[in-house]
Amino acid sequence: MADNPFKKPSRIFPPFEREDALEFCALGKAGDIKSLQKMLDEFGPAILNERDSGGDTALTWAAWLGHYDTVKFLLDKGAGLESPGMQGKSALIWAAQGSRTDVIRMLLERGANVDARDDNGNTALSICERNGQTVAAKQLKDWIEQQKELARLKRQEEETRALTAERLNELKKKAPKIRLGPRP
Repeated sequence: MADNPFKKPSRIFPPFEREDALEFCALGKAGDIKSLQKMLDEFGPAILNERDSGGDTALTWAAWLGHYDTVKFLLDKGAGLESPGMQGKSALIWAAQGSRTDVIRMLLERGANVDARDDNGNTALSICERNGQTVAAKQLKDWIEQQKELARLKRQEEETRALTAERLNELKKKAPKIRLGPRP
C-alpha cells in the first residue's frame, strides 16, 4: 500500500532529560506560557504530564497557584485533566486548596471529576470546607447540585420520550387504516 502523498508526516521529537521535565514543571509553576510553548515545540506533547521531584505536573502547579491562562494553555495542549500530582491531588483539588475559583470553574467545565479523591481520601469540596474556603466550597456545592439537576432533567426527558413513543404506538394501533391508491 502506497503512502498518501498529501498526508503530512508526523514529527518525531527528541527525547527529553529529567532536567527538562523539571524545568517544564517549574514553568507551569511560574505561569510562563511562552517558555512552556517553546519546550512543547522542542520536545512534543510527551512532556505535558511529566512530574517534578515532588510528583506534581505543570498543570497541578498552575492550578494551585491560580495561573488561569497557563491552566487553559496546558489543557488545550492535552495535559491530563485527572493526572494526579503530589499526594494524589488532581488539578481540581489543588485549585480548591488554593481557593482559585476561576480555575476551579474552568476545570469543572472541562470535565474534571468533582468526586476525585487524593491519597488521604479528600475531595476538592472537603478540603475547602475544612480550610474555611467558603466561596470555593459554595462554588463546588453549586456545581454538584447543577449536575444532579441536569441528570434529573435528562432522566425526565428520556422518560417523556419513552412515554410519548409508547402513546404514539397505541394511537397508531387504534387509528383506522387508510388505504391509498385507486378507488375500487
